[in-house]
Amino acid sequence: MSDVLGHEIVERRDRDVLGDVPPGLRVMFDHYDRHGLLGNPLTLRAILGREPRSLRAYLEELAQGDPARSGEQG
Repeated sequence: MSDVLGHEIVERRDRDVLGDVPPGLRVMFDHYDRHGLLGNPLTLRAILGREPRSLRAYLEELAQGDPARSGEQG
């Protein structure tokens, strides 16, 4: 994100920002904090039915404000 936006992005994990979330989501977020969020490109490719974009490509599209490519509606 820092490279794409041209300024440093610092990770911040403030549990209070989540507010009132269902207990199941809190457990999920706690798990991600402890173990990270792992993914499998083969599974994603099967779900999408195409080659997935890289995270960098997605962030570049968001930074350029292309709603059709970024998944936003409008």
